[in-house]
Amino acid sequence: MSSPSRRREGGFSLVEVMVTMMIMGIITTAVLGVAMRAFKDTTIISNRRDVLGDGQIALQRMTKDLRQGTSIDTATSTASRIDMESYVDGTATSISWRTQGSSAPYTLVRVVEGGTPVPQLKQLASDQLFTYQTYDGLLNRISISMQLDTQTQDVPIQAEVFLRNATT
Repeated sequence: MSSPSRRREGGFSLVEVMVTMMIMGIITTAVLGVAMRAFKDTTIISNRRDVLGDGQIALQRMTKDLRQGTSIDTATSTASRIDMESYVDGTATSISWRTQGSSAPYTLVRVVEGGTPVPQLKQLASDQLFTYQTYDGLLNRISISMQLDTQTQDVPIQAEVFLRNATT
């Protein structure tokens, strides 16, 4: 004959199993929430880093073209386009930087010698990039202001180029 105390030690009751499963569910939900937030934050940071890197490369290339420029076509240059004569690998070359698209995100393209537009940057929040400044009636400085469109906010980058060789 078995004693009453031996029967109680044989296993877990339904209530004990349910409480354990509920606690494990809460812990699992908390861990998954933290993991998903970390994944989302990493994605946002990676996007911002990539967009900013692409913008800096495009800005460096554009400022190099402008610094080596010999003339700016003020008749066709606007806030969203700049046409110039510059040097590429020691050869005088016609270069145009312009934005394309009817709404954000706009694409910044570079056109060499009237050829095919080559995309340089695809995440512009505004198509207004260039501001032209004159001194004594001559164009001597171009300000470039880009609003880069990331997943969460617009990030501004800017440069000012003093034209060394350019005539208008």
